[in-house]
Amino acid sequence: MRRLVAASLRGARFDKTIMRGIDAERVIETFVQKGFDVIFTTSFGFMDPTLNVAKKYPDKVFMHCSGFKTADNVGTYFGRMYQPRYLTGMIAGKMTESNILGYVAAHPIPEVIRGINAFTLGVQSVNPQAEVRVVWTQTWFDPGIERDAADSLLDVGADVLAMHQDAPATLQAAEARGAFVIGYNSDMRDFAPNAFLTAPVWNWGPLYSKIAQEVKDGTWKSESIWWGMKEEMYDGSPYGFKIMHDAGVNIVINSDSADEGRYLYLNAAKALKYNDLPDEVALKWITLNPAKALEMDGRVGSIEVGKDGDIAVFDKYPLDSTTKVVLTIIEGKVYFDYAKDSVTVRETDQ
Repeated sequence: MRRLVAASLRGARFDKTIMRGIDAERVIETFVQKGFDVIFTTSFGFMDPTLNVAKKYPDKVFMHCSGFKTADNVGTYFGRMYQPRYLTGMIAGKMTESNILGYVAAHPIPEVIRGINAFTLGVQSVNPQAEVRVVWTQTWFDPGIERDAADSLLDVGADVLAMHQDAPATLQAAEARGAFVIGYNSDMRDFAPNAFLTAPVWNWGPLYSKIAQEVKDGTWKSESIWWGMKEEMYDGSPYGFKIMHDAGVNIVINSDSADEGRYLYLNAAKALKYNDLPDEVALKWITLNPAKALEMDGRVGSIEVGKDGDIAVFDKYPLDSTTKVVLTIIEGKVYFDYAKDSVTVRETDQ
């Protein structure tokens, strides 16, 4: 994140501190005394301390993560984590054999409850018979408590676990007991190499860069930002594709966004990089498998004169990370032409 912001703000200065509890106001004020123009407070519990310090320094900008209180110089930001949670629920619903899934939940606040609901809806969309059982730990990071919670869910038959904490205890429990697990927030596959399926991972860089640029330009205004997948607020950890493939899951990399659709091959290439699978399998993730999921596999085949078809033209091998899509034709119309450096729709010549 620091590199991304620095690239757009020459001469910018950064600092960070990890804090807990009653030290929050003191540390936030320390950043003010150091001369920083914008201060990000990145945990729900920092909400009131942020507002208290902001009252003393109306010329400074404060952005609080996941809160619901604002002021003239205090904004809030968060993301629609429920969106990737739904997708991970679909994966879990396909991978379970016992139809019992376990969720090691943190605190009963809206953020966590949204995630559980979205995960459950994702599970039920592909496996209506499955159920999600929840155990609350009242923790964000406590390996001992979280391991006990994970084990208790495994004891009642859960064969896929999900979580909302930063410790690897849930992953370690799944690995030890031969279950599958979906992580959260970061890549923890080393703790569960045989169990780890994926994880919804935050991508804060674009949002921080936007806010920092607005502060620099003098255009910043207090607001409540709630970005989602459309703004690339998240990424999915690509490391468990081989486990899912070997289990017979029909992996689909697809998007209903014409803009995002131009980057599907990069997601396939990224997943292929971290999984020991042949290239033709990854190509199916973005071609034949989506066609089957959309019940369009009857239209799959070779390109022939007079035949209906959608076409994407690449400048080199599709799974090369430096490859670019140069032309996209959908239902006889050009939706993207790299030579024009813009997304346009026009009639084709043929």
